[in-house]
Amino acid sequence: MESIKIRIGGDIVINNCFDLKLIDKSLLNLFKKDTYNILNLECPILKDSNNKKIVKTGPHLKGHGESTKNILDHLNIDLLTLANNHIKDYGQKGISDTVKFCEDNGYEYVGVGRGLKDSMSTFKFSYGKLKISIINVAENEWSSALSNDWGSHPFDIIENSRIIKNEKKGSDYVFLIFHGGHEYYDLPSPNLKKNMRYLVEQGADLVVCHHSHCVSGYELYKEKYIFYGIGNFLFTKASKNEEWYKGVVLDLELNSEKIIKAKPIFCLVNPDDYSIKVADDNNQKYFLRNFNILSSIIKNDKELNNRWNDFVEKKYIEYLSNWSPINHVRIELLRKILFKLRFFFLSKKAIALHLNLLRCESHNDISNHVLTKWIKNLK
Repeated sequence: MESIKIRIGGDIVINNCFDLKLIDKSLLNLFKKDTYNILNLECPILKDSNNKKIVKTGPHLKGHGESTKNILDHLNIDLLTLANNHIKDYGQKGISDTVKFCEDNGYEYVGVGRGLKDSMSTFKFSYGKLKISIINVAENEWSSALSNDWGSHPFDIIENSRIIKNEKKGSDYVFLIFHGGHEYYDLPSPNLKKNMRYLVEQGADLVVCHHSHCVSGYELYKEKYIFYGIGNFLFTKASKNEEWYKGVVLDLELNSEKIIKAKPIFCLVNPDDYSIKVADDNNQKYFLRNFNILSSIIKNDKELNNRWNDFVEKKYIEYLSNWSPINHVRIELLRKILFKLRFFFLSKKAIALHLNLLRCESHNDISNHVLTKWIKNLK
């Protein structure tokens, strides 16, 4: 019976020189040449240092080209997913430079393109008689492709469904690799669970999510795996969050009978020097127990909703402050003092207006276009 082994890891960002000796032999044994290996490159690789940053919230990431190449080669990486919220941090040129980096060094890529239509292209490959399609999409944060601009394949459940159905006609397996979810939250929101299940109903044989920078659980829905968060693979950027340094590599085996065998393999990064290794047997068992606990919560709608409500409560002040006019105060110290004192200057009517613009589909549609145009016209 014909079969293929595939390894899928999470987010990689190498922003400094990196010594290949920091990659443990256990990881090299995992990413062998006889497997098909996939990582998510969550930053552009720039040709020069003069690329302009886009206007956005959050950090701007960029990779160290030589070190990134050395690691990808060392790990026998075949395919890079590029649909993520940081790939456009340095504008269109940042994406085009990254595509050139992939092409020059022999890495296949998926999830970006010049214009919306091109960004929606599926990556297809064959192994013997097995035909596999990989679709890569990202939530609509800062990187989505617009008209003829370079960008990533945006999450659009209608268009994504059409692509899945079309790929299903000529492929034995259709994978959806989705970049989205809530950062540092180790469970899917009820809405994320609903959306990913729906895409399985449309024909996806496997769904893999990353972006949250922490490991979540999984579920088997209609006999198809949905992994809701595989964490980081390797970020050479410090974080105070311990989960930042833990990740999962999915060990997959596909066969001609359209059966997927899946096993999570847990990896650890040392925060002191960014050395990376496969966790030892004792840690594998420990992480697997936690992984199974999260998976049991995901299967229980009531418990998942309770956890989600707790998470929303923790984020209540942060998100309320996001709507405050204080954000327009240019003096940072004054802005911080006002926020600390919780002077948000929000009226009931103003909140009602924001909620309506956000919740109503028609108002949301116009607001999205108006604000996108306004930011794009900024100099």
